[in-house]
Amino acid sequence: QRTSYTADIECGDQWYVTGGHITNASGNMVEVLWDDPSSLIDGFGFVAYSVQDCPEACSQFVTVRVPVIQENATISGEANVCANKQYHYSLPAWPATIFEWQVDNTSRATIVDPKDKDIFIDFLSDGVVTLSARYYNTMTHCSGTASLTINILPPSTIASTLPIGEPACQGSSATFSRMAGSTAISSNWTVELPDGSTQSASGGSFSVSFPLPGTYVVSATGGNFCAADPVTVHVLPKPDAPAAIVGENYVCRGQSYEYTVQNYDPSLHYIWSVANPADGY
Repeated sequence: QRTSYTADIECGDQWYVTGGHITNASGNMVEVLWDDPSSLIDGFGFVAYSVQDCPEACSQFVTVRVPVIQENATISGEANVCANKQYHYSLPAWPATIFEWQVDNTSRATIVDPKDKDIFIDFLSDGVVTLSARYYNTMTHCSGTASLTINILPPSTIASTLPIGEPACQGSSATFSRMAGSTAISSNWTVELPDGSTQSASGGSFSVSFPLPGTYVVSATGGNFCAADPVTVHVLPKPDAPAAIVGENYVCRGQSYEYTVQNYDPSLHYIWSVANPADGY
């Protein structure tokens, strides 16, 4: 569409356009053909007139933001999504525009919160759906359509020989597997250590050692599945060994004696044993 614009002051004929090209310019008047949708910014073009030679001007340019209603707009939002999650999609914020949205398979995806140019979609199961929109601008009487093919990937989770959520001990290790239902998935694995370093591997499982106390984060991606939620493991520092056991070295059979740890720590649980249980406890 070709449109004319006029500045309310005249000082030169330097015009600049984003989203189209100038077909005619004379002094403070310009004619623009809006034929370059690839350079539009969020569905809007810009017309700027240089006023830097005007003595009364407070800036170098006067600029107008122009809504350009396209025949085939681009929907903003993720094209690869996860089942059982919600995502946001939108079209440009054109004024005085009516939007109508739909998905072609409501058993896989449901529009839950349509708000003119913005919608939210719940994706229910894996597969492929097409999101489409029709729009009509009541000022220009322009209309158009937009569509987006969306791949819904099945979810995955990380399982571990260490119960998820349980702390680990410094010096121990655990093996992690990424699962889709009951099926193990070959994955790209990464673990972030407490010192900020990372280790990576690929395969059906991932063995992680815990040489340092602190927080470890295990992640898994890859394949035609959604990335699993990372697993956080809190590793407790290895406690100090008892410095000594305090108590009698020579005892009488049949008598009870009390023994204590020299550097007792009330936050620890101590496990006691005797070398020859047959001789006493």
